[in-house]
Amino acid sequence: MKKYAFLFLLLSMFFIFIAQSGNKYRIEIKDGQFVYDEEAVWVISGEMHYTHIPHQY
Repeated sequence: MKKYAFLFLLLSMFFIFIAQSGNKYRIEIKDGQFVYDEEAVWVISGEMHYTHIPHQY
């Protein structure tokens, strides 16, 4: 049990350290577009439901 508590403490400290290290990149929205490090990017997403795929596939 002490082993898991120590591991949890160690991981918690690691994540806190990473969270405080600061961002090396910047993501924002300008003029209705996503901007990543001063460069416009497209975000393409979607979803597929297995019930809508024909059975032969």
